Amino acid sequence: MVETPAIEVTCPSCQAGYLLPANLIGPGGARVRCPACGRAFEVPAGAVADAAAPEPEPEPPAPAPRPAPPAPAVKHESGGIVVTPLEIARALLAALAEREGSEIERSVLEGNLFARFGPAIFAAYDEYRHRAREGGPQPFRAALQERWGVELPEITPRP
Repeated sequence: MVETPAIEVTCPSCQAGYLLPANLIGPGGARVRCPACGRAFEVPAGAVADAAAPEPEPEPPAPAPRPAPPAPAVKHESGGIVVTPLEIARALLAALAEREGSEIERSVLEGNLFARFGPAIFAAYDEYRHRAREGGPQPFRAALQERWGVELPEITPRP
């Protein structure tokens, strides 16, 4: 069994100490909640290097994403304007970003976009499905990739 390296973390509020698996700390650090007092605090990315954890094996570069097939045009119900499902997805994500402000961009940098905004993103997807009935999920995935660098895997339905 391979052991995951861990670093010692101390809560700045209650001084409780515990071990945090190093693989949970990303390039932007990590936001953790103290199990003793429940307060959230930041663990900087440099904490892993400071703890002299062994360097992980470099991952091979990810294959380039396949280009999305051109989305079919959909007639917009408010005035006959023809828009593509990708344009609908982009508009919904732009509205979400505007509504949530800088917090959503910060969560992208912290790596916790879905932890903090998952329900809002799923609501945007439901609205996308309602507006782009024939678009399928790929344009919404492509808009997430463009806007916030989120790459969702394709799910193959079970037979």
